[in-house]
Amino acid sequence: MAKEVKFPKTIGDAVDMLIDMRDKRLAAQKLVDAQSEQEKALQAHIIQKLEEQGMEGAKGKNATVSITKSTQANVLDWTEFYKYISKKKDWGLLQQRTAITALRERWDHKEVIPGVEPITVRGLSLTRR
Repeated sequence: MAKEVKFPKTIGDAVDMLIDMRDKRLAAQKLVDAQSEQEKALQAHIIQKLEEQGMEGAKGKNATVSITKSTQANVLDWTEFYKYISKKKDWGLLQQRTAITALRERWDHKEVIPGVEPITVRGLSLTRR
């Protein structure tokens, strides 16, 4: 669990603390992202070597690996896919989330979309000076 942070008393000091925290998080995220890319590359290398040797798995001193397989979707023709979904009324084939950019464009043109309403979410814009 993260250590509880003591917040500054003034808003200005809190803003400065926030920008410093964000900078630290972004720097750490860059390291995490770089590490993740190296892991992915090493995983691809191991899979390639296992397949070249006709193996499904291997072990080292500290860990074992095995090739896993899962079925994923690669939509070749979205129009045909949507026709199928519409004909069968099988909306469970799609994830339930909105395309917010498309909705905003319609709302900007005063279009009413049944079953959806715009809400305002508050946040902060933080810019380094």
